[in-house]
Amino acid sequence: MATPAVPNVNLRIYAHIRISTDCDQTTNLSLASLLNGGSFGGIDLTFGSDGNDSGASRFDVIGGSNNPLESTPDTDNLVDDEIGTAPFHMSHTIGGKYT
Repeated sequence: MATPAVPNVNLRIYAHIRISTDCDQTTNLSLASLLNGGSFGGIDLTFGSDGNDSGASRFDVIGGSNNPLESTPDTDNLVDDEIGTAPFHMSHTIGGKYT
C-alpha cells in the first residue's frame, strides 16, 4: 500500500516524514533514523510494511519544487545515499513516498 508524499512546504518530522515512512513510533523520533531507516545515536525506529520496512532513503519516488535533489515530482529515487547519510536534510525527502 502506498504512503502519502512528503509535502513541498511546512515540512514536519512527526506529521509528514513519520507518516510517509510508515514509522511505528510516535515518540523519541530521530531525523537520522527516519531518513536512514536504522539505528542512529541509540534510537532504533521500526517501520511498517507500507513503508517497505525502511526509512526515507528507500522511498520509491521523490521530487518537488523545493527538493534540492530532484525538482520533478514522482521521479524514481536514485539518490538513496544523499537522503540516508549525514548531514540529514529534511528537504531531500520532499515528494518522497512509497508507491
